[in-house]
Amino acid sequence: MRAALEFDVDQLYPFVTSAIRDATNRDAVLDGIAACSGVRPQFLSGEQEAYLTYLAVRRWYGWQAGSILDLDIGGGSMEVAFGRSAAPDVAVSLPLGAGRMTRTFLPEDPAGRADVKRLRRYVRDQIGGVSDRLRWEGTPRRVVATSKTFKQLARL
Repeated sequence: MRAALEFDVDQLYPFVTSAIRDATNRDAVLDGIAACSGVRPQFLSGEQEAYLTYLAVRRWYGWQAGSILDLDIGGGSMEVAFGRSAAPDVAVSLPLGAGRMTRTFLPEDPAGRADVKRLRRYVRDQIGGVSDRLRWEGTPRRVVATSKTFKQLARL
């Protein structure tokens, strides 16, 4: 809020994503934010998150990019969007966030083989229908990974 005031922001639309959207104490967190800042954020659905991320990627690369597949992994969810024009043809959200998967499937460090196998099976089950749809859509001209999670994976 301080930055918004400093830069004379006329309209501010704060929103939260999966980490708060899916939290059991979501309303308490949003109330706390509102109490501290004076503004209560809204939350996006996973599909809205995928849609908006795709719009940002399309805007960044422009029309010459052709068909785009955008992948975004956050802490609680993974968004997948594919499109050939301004709006995506496919925009889905899956419960495959890095934090969620680690907490749910990898309780030990280092992870045990059985835990990794269970995680892989879960991911395949979640992605199955989406990957079939993406294959039907055709090979994208550009694949874009838009999250810090992918940046960290690239460094590894």
